[in-house]
Amino acid sequence: MHKKQTRLGSTKLVVIILVVVILLGIIGFFIWQNFLKPKQAADEVKTVTTSNSKSVTDDTTPVATGFIEGSFTYPSEGIPEEIVVYAKNLDTGKEYSTSNHVSSSSFQNGVGYKIEVPVGNYNLYGLLSNNRAYYDQFIVCGMSVDCKDFSKISVKVTDGGTASDITIGDWWNPVQN
Repeated sequence: MHKKQTRLGSTKLVVIILVVVILLGIIGFFIWQNFLKPKQAADEVKTVTTSNSKSVTDDTTPVATGFIEGSFTYPSEGIPEEIVVYAKNLDTGKEYSTSNHVSSSSFQNGVGYKIEVPVGNYNLYGLLSNNRAYYDQFIVCGMSVDCKDFSKISVKVTDGGTASDITIGDWWNPVQN
């Protein structure tokens, strides 16, 4: 009988040690991720998702392109990964999109986007479950209740240039078109 109790006690001790080791591992990982892991430089960008398109004409002649980049805002705790960014060319009506989200401390809320488009003038919006968020005067005004202008802002893209700080986030725009 004494041997059985000793074996049972040894088994319990092994289980307790394993649980303690696992808990210490989880705590150590948390500390490393949040406090010890080197921070990403402000100008360094880490791609979170992948899929992008290359802009070419039908005969595969390269087109002069530039970039549009900016941040997201969203009326909740985080930025949904499902937001797709659209850039609508105001001259041709053609739309370009990306579902790539990039993480960088240079973006508001740490999440943004970067999309390559042909040279031209664009309106930008984000799409999530048939809801659109625009880059418009309401965003530039500071999203205050005192901001009454919801007109979209045209973004000019030049050859090899980058239009920066284009925040997509007016989910309240009463003119949803």
